[in-house]
Amino acid sequence: MIWVWGHAADFDQWAYAGDQGWDYASLRPVSKSIETCARQTSSGERGSHGPMHVGPVAETSPLTVSFLKAGEEMGHEVLEGVNAPLRDGAGFMDFNIKDGRRFSVVRGYLLPALERQNLTLLTRARVDALSFQRSRCTGIRFRIGTEQFEVNTDRETVLCAGAIELPRLLMLSGVGNAEELRRYGVFKIIHSSRPSSPKRRHRWQPHPAPRASFSFEAQRKPRHRMYMLCLALLWWVFPKSSRMRLFR
Repeated sequence: MIWVWGHAADFDQWAYAGDQGWDYASLRPVSKSIETCARQTSSGERGSHGPMHVGPVAETSPLTVSFLKAGEEMGHEVLEGVNAPLRDGAGFMDFNIKDGRRFSVVRGYLLPALERQNLTLLTRARVDALSFQRSRCTGIRFRIGTEQFEVNTDRETVLCAGAIELPRLLMLSGVGNAEELRRYGVFKIIHSSRPSSPKRRHRWQPHPAPRASFSFEAQRKPRHRMYMLCLALLWWVFPKSSRMRLFR
């Protein structure tokens, strides 16, 4: 649920590498139009009319406040907000939360659009592969249970399957390095990338993230204890499928 725009230098590097339109200056109005932010900074960079509701947590931990003060004493800048644009320093993050519940893209985009005549939502569907005409993607092949289906389109096919499932789906459909795909029995190659080292081919980039754990004694408010008790009770009563709908 952490909501971060990203560092401007990362987007500018994409544009420098040839991805025109992906520089931070081009993406900034898009990021602003997506959100309705409860935290407005003095620069006025945050969005106020977007479908996604974001903002700081309602109650901050005293340990977090002390951490920021310690960083300031060490000479680090305490940021008014860690977005718009993300800079070097420390500050409170925003979360896509509204009224104490996670505000997902389902609530922000999908549910308001379900009444559209040109939208069909299929659940429990598993995409197996993409359909192609030469090098153009024309649709998908998927299954629901044991039944097989195929959907074709005259315009665009938008893939949004995550950092792991998306490359898996592309490779199963024959999009990727030909030599590597043939090793796994995929012989219908749509696009053969030039052989190179894995690090260069996939643009791997390290993301160091040191983690420190602390324990401290603090008096918890009765409301917080009651909330945790109710959450644990709901987690025990509802099956997994119901939990996904409950906490969506």
